[in-house]
Amino acid sequence: MTVDVVAIGNANIDLILLAEKFPKRDEKVIVREINETPGGSAGNFATGMSRLGVKTGFIGKIGDDEYGKKFIESLLAENIDVSQIKKVKEVRTGMTVIINTVRGGHVLYAYRGANNLLGFDDFNLDYIGKAKVFHLASINKKLLEAAIKTREKVDTKLSLDPGRQVLKMGLKKLESSLKYADFLFMNVTEFQLLTGKSPASSSIKELAERLDAIVSIQRGKHGSIVSDGKQVIEIPAFKVNVVDTTGAGDAYAVGFIFAALKNESIYKCGVYGNAVAAMQITKVGGRNGLPTVSELEQFLAQNVKD
Repeated sequence: MTVDVVAIGNANIDLILLAEKFPKRDEKVIVREINETPGGSAGNFATGMSRLGVKTGFIGKIGDDEYGKKFIESLLAENIDVSQIKKVKEVRTGMTVIINTVRGGHVLYAYRGANNLLGFDDFNLDYIGKAKVFHLASINKKLLEAAIKTREKVDTKLSLDPGRQVLKMGLKKLESSLKYADFLFMNVTEFQLLTGKSPASSSIKELAERLDAIVSIQRGKHGSIVSDGKQVIEIPAFKVNVVDTTGAGDAYAVGFIFAALKNESIYKCGVYGNAVAAMQITKVGGRNGLPTVSELEQFLAQNVKD
């Protein structure tokens, strides 16, 4: 099967708790709600792209267990190609425990499991090479190296949302690697970890120019900043009723890449990114708020003034 977008990364199940507060050591805290849902940044991204009508495939690893089965079923339900997912017997499917509080904020406890076994040998170059974009999210150094090796061999554009584990290594160590990215996504904290600078327009433009990439910084309620090295654009956030911020960054990347596939301007890509992220955070879980094309178009029609 040929797809337009390939998502590569963690195949997780998310256990989401809504607690009264974050506990102190040895303290018992009451949990108001509990939700179990398929997750993982790459899985969330794949789901979002497919809901927008983009032919999407997923590359990852799962354990030979019920959670792995549940993860695959969730992708099949979204018409995502799962032919490149491999099952392993030696470890369990990855899981993330996410604790939200009624006062806002959250903490995450991640068990990587089968995700740790994913590497370059699992990257089907023929499959990726026939796509328009391949996207990696929340990765480690091994997967970054696999992405680079892949980008050297295919013409498919590389979209990276690396996450803190990689970006905390700093720009001095990562610059040569990140130059392989066509799109680079980060939040404010991740940008600071990478560059040691605040995400001002000038520092974002400088990074985009150095990497020769489109760089986008998500700033939560303050919207996003996007630069291609030539121009830098600040895009305000949409005002919505925030229920759960899980998957907001993944949703932003969905909207951005969706618009990029249509050859839209970086401004419009950022608007689409902000819109999908805004819709996502109105629901609990990393995928439940991701829109269809008609839902996205309706949201934009109601909230964007020409």
